Formats: sequence, C-alpha cells, structure tokens
Amino acid sequence: MKKIVLKTCVLLMVVIFIVSILKILPMFAQSIPYEKEKYPNLLGNQAVKKPSIAGRLQIIEKNGKKYLADQKGEIIQLRGMSTHGLQWYGDIINKNAFEALSKDWECNVVRLAMYVGEGGYASNPSIKEKVLEGIKLAIENDMYVIVDWHVLNPGDPNAEIYKGAKDFFKEIATSFPNDYHIIYEVCNEPNPNEPGVENSLDGWKKVKSFAQPIIQMLRSLGNQNIIIVGSPNWSQRPDFAIQDPINDKNVMYSVHFYSGTHKVDGYVFENMKNAFENGVPIFVSEWGTSLASGDGGPYLDEADKWLEYLNENYISWVNWSLSNKNETSAAFVSYISGINNATSLDPGDDKVWDIKELSISGEYVRSRIKGIPYKPIERNSQKKEGQSAPLGEKVLPSTFEDDTRQGWDWDGPSGVKGPITIESVNGSKALSFEIEYPEKKPQDGWATAARLILKDINTKREDNKYLAFDFYLKPDRASKGMIQIFLAFSPPSLGYWVQVQDSFNIDLAKLSSAKKIEDGIYKFNVFFDLDKIQDGKILGKDTLLRDVIVVIADGNSDFKGKMYIDNVRFTNVLFEDINFGSSLYDAVAKLYSKGIIKGISEFKYLPDKNITRAEFAALCVRALNLKIEKYDNRFSDVKSDSWYTDMVYTAYKNGLFEINGNKIFPENTMKREEVVALAIEVYKRLTGKIEVSTEDIQIVDENLINPQYRESVKLAIQLGIIDLYSDGTFAPSKSISRGEAATIFYNILNLAGKL
Repeated sequence: MKKIVLKTCVLLMVVIFIVSILKILPMFAQSIPYEKEKYPNLLGNQAVKKPSIAGRLQIIEKNGKKYLADQKGEIIQLRGMSTHGLQWYGDIINKNAFEALSKDWECNVVRLAMYVGEGGYASNPSIKEKVLEGIKLAIENDMYVIVDWHVLNPGDPNAEIYKGAKDFFKEIATSFPNDYHIIYEVCNEPNPNEPGVENSLDGWKKVKSFAQPIIQMLRSLGNQNIIIVGSPNWSQRPDFAIQDPINDKNVMYSVHFYSGTHKVDGYVFENMKNAFENGVPIFVSEWGTSLASGDGGPYLDEADKWLEYLNENYISWVNWSLSNKNETSAAFVSYISGINNATSLDPGDDKVWDIKELSISGEYVRSRIKGIPYKPIERNSQKKEGQSAPLGEKVLPSTFEDDTRQGWDWDGPSGVKGPITIESVNGSKALSFEIEYPEKKPQDGWATAARLILKDINTKREDNKYLAFDFYLKPDRASKGMIQIFLAFSPPSLGYWVQVQDSFNIDLAKLSSAKKIEDGIYKFNVFFDLDKIQDGKILGKDTLLRDVIVVIADGNSDFKGKMYIDNVRFTNVLFEDINFGSSLYDAVAKLYSKGIIKGISEFKYLPDKNITRAEFAALCVRALNLKIEKYDNRFSDVKSDSWYTDMVYTAYKNGLFEINGNKIFPENTMKREEVVALAIEVYKRLTGKIEVSTEDIQIVDENLINPQYRESVKLAIQLGIIDLYSDGTFAPSKSISRGEAATIFYNILNLAGKL
C-alpha cells in the first residue's frame, strides 16, 4: 500500500512539473529563441568582470584591433549606467542605489555625468562633491567609475567655460592617486553649438589640443588609468583617430548613439565600425533607447542590433540615464500629474528597485547588462479621462478661437500629460488643462512641470521685445509656494536651447491680491523680455526659433486645479496706453515684473487716471513686501469683497494710513503732498535713514504745502523721487495720476537698490 501511495505521489509530482514547464515554455519562446538565434551575443555576460577580479585596465591589440583588457591582458567588457546631470538628478548618489546597480543590475561600471554649463560645475562648483561621493560609492560596490567632464553647450571644449578642466581632473587624480577603478572622460560631446567645433579633422584637432594637456598632466602624476576622449559631432567621429590618434597607449575614443535616431546601417555606426576595424579602441560611453532628444520610442529592436555588435566585439557600453526624468531614455518611472509618481532614486534598504519602478528602457537595459532574456512586464496604460481638443494648424499669435490647439501640445518631458481642452474664460477661448503638483518634491524643479510646446513653428522674433500671454488659475487648492513660469526656444544656431533669464512668478500665499474674474479664476498678464537670455546668448531678430516652449513649474507649492493660457503673441507693447520705450513704460514694466504693480486689465495701465488711496496702499504694501493682514471688517467704507480690503487694512496696521473715525476712504484720490509724505516713509523703511540736505531746495508755492508735509516734499525733490513743475511750483493739492505714482515708486526702489 505504501509503495502504491509513493508511486502515486511521484507520478503526481511529475505531472505537476510537466504542466509547469508547459506554462513556462511560451514565455521563453518569446525571448530566448529570438535572442539566442538572431542575436546570440545578447545573452550572457562572461566578459563583464568586476574590478576586484579584473584589476587595472589596459588596452591590448589583437588581430589589428584594440580591446579593453584586464590586468592579465584578457579581454573585458564594461556594461553599466550613466547618471543624468548631477545638478538635476544628484539624488542617485546614494549607497542603496550603487549597491542595487552593482548586485541586482550586475553593472561593473557607472558613469558620473558632471555638466559644466547649464547650471553645472562652472556656476555651481559644489557639484564636484557629488562626483567625489560617487567615486567612493562605486569603489565600495566593486564597480569601475567614469568621471565625465560633460561638454555640451557650448560645443568647443576649449571655450572659456571649460577652463577649469585641468584643475578638476588634477584634484580627482590626487584625491584617488592612480586608483584603477577610475576612468577619465575628458570631454563628453564636442559639437557645433556656438562656440563649437566643426565636424572635420580641423574640429578634431581642436578637441585633441584640449585633451592632450590633461592627459599629459594625469600621466605626469603617475596615473595609468584609461582615458576616454570625445570626438566632433556629439562623439560620432572616432574615425578621425585613424589618421590622427592621440599618442597614449591607454586612450580610448567615445561613441554616442541613440537607437531611434542612429541606425546600424547609418552614419554613426559606420564611423564606429570603421574606426574599430582600423585599430581605434572604442568605448560607447553614452547610448539611449530613444531618439537623440531623449524622447520617442523606445526603439528596442534597433538597440538589440547595436548591442549585438558591441557585445560580439567586446566594446564596452554605458546607458543613459539613471534618472526619473519624463523622457523615454530615463531608467525609472517619471512623475505624470494624476497618473503616477516618480520612482525614488534611492531604492530603499532592500537595495532593489522593483521592476514596476523601472521604465521600459530601464527594464530592457537591466536585462541586457545582466545578459538575461528580456521579458517585459505588463504595464498599466493609465490615461486621464477625456480627450484633447484637435491639434489644428500651427498659428502664432495663438488665440484658439477656432476650437483647436493651434499646434500646441505637451512637450516630451512634461510632468502633465492629461487632456488639453479649449474652454471659454474671460469672454475668450483658451487652452485649458488640470494639474496637481505632488507633495514630495523632486530635486529637478522641472520634473513635475507642465511643459507646452509649439513645435516647428520656425518663426523669428524680428523687432519684438516680448513674448506675452494671458494666464489664468482656477485653484481647488493654492495656499503656499509659487508657480514659476519659464520661456524657452530651440534655435538650431544656438545649440537648440535658449531660456529667457527671468521667470514669471505667482506667489500663491498672496493670491487673494491678484486680479480675480468670474468663477474664482485669477488672471495674470505674463510676459518675457527677449533681450534677457541665460548663458550670455543673444536672441537676434533674425534667429530662427524653431520651437516655443512654456514651462509652468512647481515652486514648492500645493497647487491643485485648472490652468488656462490664451493670446500667446510676440509684441513690442505690453501696455497699450503707454508709449513703448518711454521712461514711464520702462518704469511700469519694471514694477509689473517685480509684482509691485498688478491687476493690469487687457494690457492697459490707464496712466492718466488719478490714483486712489486703495491703489496707492497696494503699491506701498508690495514695495515693502509686508505680510498681508486679513481684513477684520473695521472700516465702514470698505466692502469685504473689494479687491483692496486686505491691502488697505495691511497699510493701516503697518502705520502707513490713518483713519477718520471708522473710515479710510479707499476710493478717494490722493494729493501730491500726501503721496510724497508716504513715498518718503516707504523710502525710509527700505533704507533705514535719509542723509541729504534740503537747505537749497526752493519751492515757489511752499506756503501752500501743509507744514507737516513740507520736509518730506523737500526730501523727495532732493532725492529725485519727484520733480517740481517747470515754473518751480509743487502744486501740493493736485491729484497724482497712476503714471506719476509708478514713476515715484520706480525712483524709490531704484534709489534703495531694490530693482
């Protein structure tokens, strides 16, 4: 009986085993046969040795080709990941992440991308600390580490911004003397971006002249490490080294490709293959599964073809990038408003990112590093409910009155991907979308931003000074932080990226003082000065802009709600009732950009209208940046729903305005002598004191000035805050216009050094 039971159990186990095998086989049928038969070099990673085994790297020659080899002279392949710019995604430099890369991903190399421009090392040298920490973590986790001096914009490594390269590499080399874990990449991607290097032997000579002194310096310190040198056209021309190599036995030449843009039957692949077959040692220090822009795809079939060749020939490669940026080439899931949160760049104490936390690209590249079959998981294709309005024809100015988006769409890296609709607001049709900024803020302030693009509009700025548009907020929640609006373009002649210097900021804590229209919607007239561009770039009137990009970023806010954009246009006129280029125009524009002047309706300032006490109170409160006090209904002549309630109450509480009984007379106009007395008070509070003599000030109608205001009037005249009339009179009882008030506050802030 026991034998029968035993046989039955064994038989049952065999059946279960066979059934389980039959269930597994279809999964393997989708990956293993395809990879093993068509691309046999995608599986396995026997040549991917860790530093603890391979030791010091060297370059050897075999059959006329040059390979990376270990300390014993055996051919080795490095496979791993590159960070994105450490100024944006420096959070990846943590113990858990590096252990995950080494153990779970089986990387034997990691690349530290230290941008020099674009907010990188040149303007923020502290980023070097991230590099030093990354080197230590790589060594601790048994990985080689590439220290990348990230040349991108401008494209010539000899440009002034890169002058610190030699000192930087010397510091790394002396901090880690001859440490075999380190690989130096001395110039990421030389390219034509002005000032750039051309795609020619002459361009290569410029790169070589930059690299050689650094190489010689490293060797003079006794450093034998592998050094990678970039080449023109974004590191796509290693073939120039066939004719004109660098005289150093441990120098390799980088190749960069993106599988959606660069095909295996194309220019970049052929340049690499030609160089490799002619004895040039190649290192693919950056590649992605996307288009060269970082977006689009992923193009995994083409990536397989590239990796098959690289693995077959033991060419080392590093994938871009270890980030949760909203682009295809990022390895981790990105933030998209209302759909998913971004994967943390710290995997946690278990030192493993769950596969669901990886993007498609990350999931694919991890399997290719490990040399295991790529078996994609099922992913939720969540989408926001609703449908976007038709894209329509590209139009600028964009008014959206034809019920289309007139070419506007989400930019690839946008943290918002929901429907873009056309809705009426303030009597006009506008783009509309919903957004909720996350509670947990990423290091990259634009990761959660709504990014709208008018792509390939191919327009020019011509004689226009500004790009402007109407912007509306309808908040469900908005009590803290800021909304920051940025403007950028993609001019080919300027490296495909220029950003206007100043952002337009909306302080949500002070939203109650903004102009409010129907249904709880706030309106803002947004504008950008096209003469003020970051990084010293100049946007000429004939510069081809290509794309217009509006970025609406989260400034540590709690905003949730709806946004609208309307009337996007280039213009020379922000205030249609003030002469452009006049001193008054400049004063109003400056005060408006600083948030001192608000509530401008339809770009009309109404400079000739007499200013009211409420309006002047608002100017005082904003100029002094006073904390807004909540109105307590003490004034009998102030309605609780008036735009100025909190403003006049704040001015009163801070001793700027007096009351008569329980009235503050907000709608009354102000006399010149009253305005000047308040102006001097604001100036004193901004500067602390006034040290000027008024003995020489002569005023024809001085006897008409109220005695309590006379000294203030003289001080204001002496300081240049206000002028006498041409006949020498002051006219103390005359009303002040809105234009005169703007000039007064411009002069105050300018004198106080607050502009």
